[in-house]
Amino acid sequence: MLPKIFIEVGAIFLILKKGIKDKKLITYLLMLIGLSAISMVNIPFNLNDIFDKLYVLNKYLFLSVFAVAFLSFEEDIRIKIIIQIRNTILVLGIINGLFMVFGLISQWEILKAYPNTHRFGYNGFLLKTSEASYLYILLIITTYYDYFLNKKNGILCLYFVAISFFLGTKAVWLFVTLLVSIHFLLHKKKQLRYIYSICIMTCFLVFYFFNDFIIRTVVSLFSFGPEIYNKHGFITFITSTRDLLLINTLNHLKEYGTYIIYFFGGINLKNFGVEFEFVDLFLFFGAFGLIVYILIIKRLFFTEYTKIKLLVFLALMCVAFFAGNFFVSFICSLFAYAVFKYMDYLNRINI
Repeated sequence: MLPKIFIEVGAIFLILKKGIKDKKLITYLLMLIGLSAISMVNIPFNLNDIFDKLYVLNKYLFLSVFAVAFLSFEEDIRIKIIIQIRNTILVLGIINGLFMVFGLISQWEILKAYPNTHRFGYNGFLLKTSEASYLYILLIITTYYDYFLNKKNGILCLYFVAISFFLGTKAVWLFVTLLVSIHFLLHKKKQLRYIYSICIMTCFLVFYFFNDFIIRTVVSLFSFGPEIYNKHGFITFITSTRDLLLINTLNHLKEYGTYIIYFFGGINLKNFGVEFEFVDLFLFFGAFGLIVYILIIKRLFFTEYTKIKLLVFLALMCVAFFAGNFFVSFICSLFAYAVFKYMDYLNRINI
């Protein structure tokens, strides 16, 4: 929490000192703040509810505030900062991976993702498993992109892929599956694309004929799986009960929903958050706010564009949609910004 506050105070100081260079981004930011102010009309005057609203709003706006300040620097300084952030996390990811392996060997509870349970998972010295999943996904992205453009860091990318499985999260499995699909479907060799397409169709056929056996096998891999599956079904298992949260929130909206909530947001995510990323964004900001937030995402990550960058980003957003808690994490959003800006830097030097 303290590092985030220091970064925000420093960012605001820089904005005041150097001025605003990206006026479109600051316009979107002010629009979002204005829409959030309208949504607070729907909140009874309760200091706890107002604090919760402002606290979550601050989390969602952190990256935008950082980006406005960051863009006030000259380009050469920005590149140095991006490379420094990227390389620092790279080193931390490598070291933490060794701790994860040590955790598996030693069974030391402090290194487990789910201590004092039978569930498989090791996140080393990273405190939150959800953030650890995103960080390793981003490490895979940045090393894969380096390999894609320059045939560098291929071994390191495979290291991060292997280590990420130690986390024991479905988010990692989903992302790796999507990345493998992107890699082969965009491969230069037509034969490999053809072979992979056949493999995908074969997998669908196998699943169609043996779905019950496959589902029960997958469910049994997780200690909590059989209980959730038998009680609520496969959808609840695969979404880690988020579908139940969604049903609860929809029932709440059915009873208490207003036009202000639908268009401007105002739902307290502490009580009715679903942890589906874009559903939570809609609940918090409403339809208008969600549109503005998507424009902010586009402005932050896509001032420069390539097909592979877009596909990898969409794969990341697909994971975030089902796993949630991406944009509210200042560590994940900041590193994601550094990773995708580093992609732009690699594109420029490879022209």
